[in-house]
Amino acid sequence: NKTKDFRKIINFMKWNHELLELQENDAKEQYKDWQLLRVTNQLKLVLDGTKVETERLKLKKAEEQIVKQQKIYDEKDTKHQRENKQILRTIKRRAEESKRLRQQLEGLKQSVAVKEEIHNGILKVSNQVIKLVFQQQ
Repeated sequence: NKTKDFRKIINFMKWNHELLELQENDAKEQYKDWQLLRVTNQLKLVLDGTKVETERLKLKKAEEQIVKQQKIYDEKDTKHQRENKQILRTIKRRAEESKRLRQQLEGLKQSVAVKEEIHNGILKVSNQVIKLVFQQQ
């Protein structure tokens, strides 16, 4: 009987030991689960929907900023294109004016050359007349 009781105690101790090992493993697994479930502030915000809403607002503001920047760019681009066209018209007008002034200059040079020839011819004739007058005297 004592042997039987002793065996019962040994079996109970083995069973208790196995129970404690299983409880230890269960506690380790539960600890691991708690670590994996630990929620960061950002994850909490995402889970609450606040983070998503914040991101939507940021995205909306960024899109509005892009639209504003595009509008400003388009306005400046249009302004620069108008200025470029005006500058090109001014360049063309001045080139035509320069051409016209060169033609006038050529005409004036020819006119001056003709007048110089006439003047030189008159001088020659008047010099000859003066010589003749002096020779006759």
